[in-house]
Amino acid sequence: MYGPTLPYPLGILDDNIEIHFLHYAAWEEALDKWQRRTERINWDRLFIKFGDQNDSSLGAVQEFLQLPYARKLCLTNRQEAHGPGVVVMKGAGPTTRFQEDVEFRRYMDVPDWLGEGRARGGAGLRWLSHWADGHYVQAYQERMTVLLATGESLPMNLDAQLAALDQTPLARPAQQ
Repeated sequence: MYGPTLPYPLGILDDNIEIHFLHYAAWEEALDKWQRRTERINWDRLFIKFGDQNDSSLGAVQEFLQLPYARKLCLTNRQEAHGPGVVVMKGAGPTTRFQEDVEFRRYMDVPDWLGEGRARGGAGLRWLSHWADGHYVQAYQERMTVLLATGESLPMNLDAQLAALDQTPLARPAQQ
């Protein structure tokens, strides 16, 4: 089914779980991909991730932690959230997409979590991720400075911003 303002199909599981098929325009293609991919799931080796990006309650976090999966990861800014697999980040309110996609690596070692099931640890990799994120942020700030200096409108879509950073060489404004 399609939502009233969604340009992509939205699937509903068990009447309460939304699956947003962001990369598909047609429902038939999304359904075909869903069926093919669910057939390949190794149910004995699942990795489950939860983020409170959509302003979930502490109760929802605790409910997630009670799920019967060994490898669960909960990304949150809620300082009161505790438990195995909980990664508390330094933010206020719900987590942001940037935190859940990039910044969380400052707090955990993803390969260690995938290989050993530990959500904490790997100080060396966290340092490297922090260093790489700093360079990403610097490049982003430089790109936005160029756009502002040339009078171009700032892109609001994060995916478009990331694509522009990857494909467009940075042009520096002329010194005055």
